[in-house]
Amino acid sequence: MNGKLNILLLAILAVALYAPPAYAGDTFIVVVHKDNPVDSMDRKELSDLFLRFTSRFSSGEEAVPIDLKDGSSTREAFSKSVHKRSTKAVKWYWQKRRFAVGGNAPGQATSETNLLRFLATNTRAIGYVSVNTDIEAFPVKLIRITD
Repeated sequence: MNGKLNILLLAILAVALYAPPAYAGDTFIVVVHKDNPVDSMDRKELSDLFLRFTSRFSSGEEAVPIDLKDGSSTREAFSKSVHKRSTKAVKWYWQKRRFAVGGNAPGQATSETNLLRFLATNTRAIGYVSVNTDIEAFPVKLIRITD
């Protein structure tokens, strides 16, 4: 009996250690190319990159954020969790900003697979996918969200 309990505890610990680096309840994970030196970011840093208040990672390298397509439930979850607003509100932000000061919204990937393919070829890219997406076939790594 004691051996089974130890195995169960080890299994629970293993799951906890290898769980996606996001808050409980987040349905997305943030990913970058495996050679990107950044390992963690807070939500404000993420929001600032995707809303283009800043154009660089904390390492000083230029960042190339990429969103998922309109209508994606993962994009909506990311917008609400990181930007604290709906995808519709973020699109409105970009419309106003384009006319006021210029600039373009991040590019959009038509699928999570296409987003991962883009990240695989661009060490400066940053994006997000569903927590259920298998990322093992791509040279990407998870970014831990620290707040």
